[in-house]
Formats: sequence, structure tokens, C-alpha cells
Amino acid sequence: MRPFLSVCRFCFIAVAVVYHQVLARCSVEPDANGHVDVPGWLNIPKMGFQSCKTLVSITIPHFVKSVDKMAFHGCENLVRVIGLDDPNSQLQSIKSGAFFGTGLTSMYIPKTVTELNDTAFMKSKLKTIKFDDNIQLKDFGNNLFDSSLLTHIDIPKSVHAIGEGAFNGVTSLKSVTFPENSQLKWIKHKAFSNTGLVNVTLPKNMEQMSSFAFYNSKSLSNIYFKAACHNNIYLERNVFKDTQIKYVTFSSDENLGFCMECGVDIKRGYPCGAPPSETEEVKSDDARAATIVDSPSTANNIQSEAKEETNTKMNSIISIIGALAIGAFGFYLMTSESSSKAKEEVSEEVSVHSKGSSSKKKINASTKVDAESTDKKTSTKRRSRSKKR
Repeated sequence: MRPFLSVCRFCFIAVAVVYHQVLARCSVEPDANGHVDVPGWLNIPKMGFQSCKTLVSITIPHFVKSVDKMAFHGCENLVRVIGLDDPNSQLQSIKSGAFFGTGLTSMYIPKTVTELNDTAFMKSKLKTIKFDDNIQLKDFGNNLFDSSLLTHIDIPKSVHAIGEGAFNGVTSLKSVTFPENSQLKWIKHKAFSNTGLVNVTLPKNMEQMSSFAFYNSKSLSNIYFKAACHNNIYLERNVFKDTQIKYVTFSSDENLGFCMECGVDIKRGYPCGAPPSETEEVKSDDARAATIVDSPSTANNIQSEAKEETNTKMNSIISIIGALAIGAFGFYLMTSESSSKAKEEVSEEVSVHSKGSSSKKKINASTKVDAESTDKKTSTKRRSRSKKR
């Protein structure tokens, strides 16, 4: 029984090690304070620290060029990233889900970054984010800050498009500002849905706002376009659905507003509720809005991918546990068989020894009897000789 318990103990330790290394992996083990200094990597690897519960802070050296997909996904205790404010930083991209679900409350994005991919900071504890003034970032990825805790954001002047659901569910977001020379052209589907925004001033280069862009931002009461009406800003249907917005204001039409349910190009002379009837433009708008609404969420894709990866790892762990259990049982049977054989050999040896002892006793007894009979015969002969004399 004792060997079997030893094997079980070994299996338990092995499973714990496998779980730590496979499911909650830390490519570099944090020190006693939960800190990691990234070694000489150019890229922080995909899922390199996924769900690493002991990670509290990390230093990213200036030579690191990318933080790969889901590198820190689920690191809920990660609260600080050091080194990105280094003027020599070469970081270029933060990939999908890189800081998904982390405990980060603030972040600095250096000027060298040109990619902020989908869900990079989704469901994090992020409250403030600072972009370098000279950053050349072109796009905000889909669901980039979805369900984070941001309260305010300054959109960099270089950004051309804000991705689908980029700020979706950020109910704490009260204000957003765009610089005077902003290059923003497109706010995509549900980009600012379910936020706490109240007033928004949009830059003059705006060209398009997709369906449900500010959907269900219930505090939103005022939208001001710095652009003139004749810039032909394209507003899809339900851009301001379930908000307090009824009209928008343009820089050249201070008192002229347009209903947002029209779903057509807003041009001078088109009153609310009187868009061009049955134009190809309106039809294409309806079709496009439907396509966008029905398209699968990037966030769901990332989460399902993470879940699939976790399931794969769990299956690996279960297989390893099964193999260890079978090995342990086999070892137990082997040791049991060996011990039973040993017992049988010992008992055989004992029986042989006992048989040998009994036969020896019998031989001694027969020898004794023979000796006694010989003595008797000898004494009888002596007596008969003495009588003859």
C-alpha cells in the first residue's frame, strides 16, 4: 500500500506542475514581488503570460517590437507596465487580446506604435491612457477598450477610423476629445454604444458614421460637427438610437438640424424626414447597415479562441493525468505482484526448511532406535556368553 501512496503523491505533484506550466503559464517566473524583467526578446510571445496569476508588474525593454496575441490575457493582477515611456522604445504593435482582462489602470502608448489590434484592452481595469503626441497610429481596433473603465480619452490626431465596438460598454466614459487637426474620417458600428458620453464635438474631416455608432448612450444630448453640411457626411440608420439626440449641429448651419433616422447623406436642403425616396444610395445604406449588425463580434471570436485554446490545454492535462493514473495503477500491480511472489518464495523456503527439519528429526529418531536395538542385541549376546562359561 505504501508504494501506491507514493505513486499517487508523485501524480499529484506532476499534475500541479503541468497545470501551472500549461494552463496558467508564465514564460518567465515572477520574482517574490510579482515582477518580471522581459529577457532579450524582440516579441513578447503569443499567450506568453496568459492567466499568470502571480504577475503584478513587468518591464518591457526599449528593443521589444511587439506584444503578441493574448500575451497577458487574463493576468488580472497585472497592474503596471514599465518602460514604454522610454523615448527609445521601438514598440510597434499591440496585438489582439494582448492585455485582455488585466488589472492595468493606466497605460502609455509610445510614438512608434502603429497597431492597436482588436480587444487589446477589452475588459481591463484601464481608467486612463496617454498617447505620445507624435504617434502615427491610424486605426483603433474593434472592441479595443470594450467594457474597460476609461473615464476620458484624447483621440490622437493621426487616427482615421475608430473600430466597431471600440468603446462599447464603457459606461464610465464621460468625455472624448479630438484635436483641431484630427484626421478622423469614420466612426464604425457601435463604436461608442452604451457609454456615459454627454456632449461630443466631432472633427471637420468626418466622412462617415456607421449604424448604432452611439446606440444606447442614454446621457448623450448634444452632437456638434465642425464640418459644414456640404461636406456630405454619411450617417447610417440608428446612429443615435436610444440617446437624447434629436438634432445635430453643423458649423455652417448653427440653427439647422437634421433627424438622424433619415439614413442618407446629409446635405443642405434635405429636411428631417424627407430624404430622397427609394434611391440606390438609401438601399445600399440599408443593406450595409444590416450586414454590419448581423456580423459576428470580434470580441466573441477572441474569447472563443481563448476558450478553445484553454479546452485544448485542458484535454492535454486530462490525457496526461490519465496516462499518469494508468502508469500508477500498473506500477501498483507490478509492485503487488512482486511482493506476492516474494511472499510465496519466502513461504516455500520456510516450508522447505520446515520439511528439512522434520526429515532430519525422523532420521535422528530412526538412528536412535537402531542404536538402541544394536545396544540391546550386544547386551543379550554378552549375557549368553557369560552363562555358557
